[in-house]
Amino acid sequence: MLLPLLAVLALDADADRLGVLRAVEQVPVLLLSLFAGAWADRLRPRDVMVYADAGRALALVAVAAAYAFGVLGMEALLVVAFLMGTLTVFFDVAYQASLVQLVHRQQLTQANSALEGSRSVAQFGGPALGGGLLSVFSVPVAALVSALFFVLSLLSLRSIRSDRPRGARGGPVGERGGRREGRCGPPFPVPALRRIREGVRHVAGEASLRAVALATALF
Repeated sequence: MLLPLLAVLALDADADRLGVLRAVEQVPVLLLSLFAGAWADRLRPRDVMVYADAGRALALVAVAAAYAFGVLGMEALLVVAFLMGTLTVFFDVAYQASLVQLVHRQQLTQANSALEGSRSVAQFGGPALGGGLLSVFSVPVAALVSALFFVLSLLSLRSIRSDRPRGARGGPVGERGGRREGRCGPPFPVPALRRIREGVRHVAGEASLRAVALATALF
């Protein structure tokens, strides 16, 4: 929510431009989510999250610098909004895939509850925190403080160490001692579109996953 507040306070954006800004932030969710899932599935989720946090921090530093030098405009803010939205898509895909590499199967329900609980707190508290920053600090300082939060996030992610045993290619070891299928990808690259088709077919075929997907789409 920081970018819309910046648009209002720094650029005197009206309702129409705010609507465009929010839409641009959400476009990556529609356009890139499936491709992000197919791509991120071949990488370590923690690395994807770290790079996403680093990219978002740099984007906010660029906003602060542009404002400080008097060159921040609505066009630049739209570019940053799209970039932030894209990186958020990759982060969200990776964080949901990371649990199976961190905890055992019997711990998944508890771990997922804790993760979703913290995410809900962030969704409710984030806008208030962004407004509070802008009420206390100037626009560039508020942007830099927000960037600092992303840096703290990536440092926290880098400190995570899994106690799960790992297979030869770095993937988690399954219950029978072998590498869990699908976490580091197949031995030969599979085209992204094929991976997307397989993923969609799997979600559509599982009642619980299908319900979650429909609820998310409606939301």
